[in-house]
Amino acid sequence: MPFLPLLVVGVVLALVLPLWPWSRGWGWTPAGMLAIVLLTAALFVAAGPGG
Repeated sequence: MPFLPLLVVGVVLALVLPLWPWSRGWGWTPAGMLAIVLLTAALFVAAGPGG
């Protein structure tokens, strides 16, 4: 199932992005969470229907 690796990447991003210095101050805020969700969605779109 091609979506499984992307789901793992999304979870890793959600855990790692807030720790990066450039994200300090918004990492765990709604804006930061929204950015992570959009990043993950972009990965799904990039993978295409067949993965």
